[in-house]
Parts: sequence; C-alpha cells; structure tokens
Amino acid sequence: LWYEHSLGQEAYFELLADYRHEDEWASEGPVYDPVPVFPGRVIYDKGAWILHTLRGRMGDGPFFGILQEWASAGDRPHETVITQELIDLASAWAGEPLDDFFWPYLEEIYLPQIVFDYEIGEGLAGEDTKLTVNLRQNQTRLFDNVYPLVVTTSSSVTTERVSQDTRNKSVDYEYPEAITQVELDPEQWVLWNEAGPEPETSGLELVYPNPSRGGYVVFRYSLAQT
Repeated sequence: LWYEHSLGQEAYFELLADYRHEDEWASEGPVYDPVPVFPGRVIYDKGAWILHTLRGRMGDGPFFGILQEWASAGDRPHETVITQELIDLASAWAGEPLDDFFWPYLEEIYLPQIVFDYEIGEGLAGEDTKLTVNLRQNQTRLFDNVYPLVVTTSSSVTTERVSQDTRNKSVDYEYPEAITQVELDPEQWVLWNEAGPEPETSGLELVYPNPSRGGYVVFRYSLAQT
C-alpha cells in the first residue's frame, strides 16, 4: 500500500508480482500452519496476496473500512486475536459470508487452477454481441472467488464480475455492439493460475525443494488413471 501511495498503482502491481513465489510458498506449507513460521515468506507474501484479492473483491471503500476498524475498534487494540475474527469482520463489511473465500487460501498449499474459455455469437443486438463465459476449477478443494472480466466492444470497455464457488460456472452477457476482446482478470486482482493441459504421462513430476532444507517437501505426481 505504501508503494501505491508513493509511486502509483503500477508500482503496487509490480511489487505484488515480484512477491509471488509459489514454489517457495508451497515448500513452507499453508499460511495457517507454516514451517518455519519465521522467516517464512508464505505468511507475508501469500498473506498479502490474499488481502489484495479481498480488496479487489470488495472495493476500496469496504476494504479500508475493515483495516480501520480492525486496528482501532472493539477489543482488538493491544489484545490477541484469532483468524475467524478477521473473517467475521470482513464478512460484515462485505455483506456476505467469506469463510469459503478465506479458508481454502489459508489451509491449502495450492491455488485455484482455472480453465477459462468463452464463445462470441449472435445476440439481441446482432452478430458478435453475445458472450458466453465458462470457468472450471480443476483443483480438489473449491475456492470462492469473484473474477473481473474485461470485455471490449467496438466503442467501450466494460468490467463484469464473475463469481465462482462451484466446480463449473457458465454465464451469458449481451452487449449493444460487437465484442472485440475478452480478458479474465488482466490486472491480476485474484490469486489464481490458468490450468494447463492434462499431463500426457504419469509419474513423479516435481520435488521441491531439492535438496530439502527440512520442513515441507512438495511432490507433484500424476496418475494415468484415477
């Protein structure tokens, strides 16, 4: 936030990108129970990314309201807190339960693996004015996220918000003009990865770190059939 305040939002996004080291995060375990606790990067860098994703989901007004109330109100100043208290406060400001947003990020070492595709077809306003968006989560545990979808037409740019807390999500949009470009979360407000193609071979694909420094070791293993 200080980078954004002093250098602008572009510097803010660049700093977040520099702090995204997913293999290192995974080697230290989940945010909720990392090894080691200090000086582990997962609690700082992935933790910051979770709050960044929350900010993108809620908008600046509610997000900064949470920060102000968290630091100054209730019984929190100069006392101890638990994770659920932050989740409950954020849920109150958001007007929706956020447990399914927070806990997968806190308890799992993987991120949402999203398959994104879309179709442009004939809509109410003519050719290329209807958009069908399909999202699929490929990881085991489902995440609850809201993804910005930036749609460009011949004369305007619109940002839709696609919520997904199920395995598959499909949604249709109509526009008054022909669609020329469709992008999912181009500014990277959400902590996610685009799912790659299914592996063609089975066996051990990754051991990280190698050699091990102790603590968590991550194995990636593909099965030819489940």
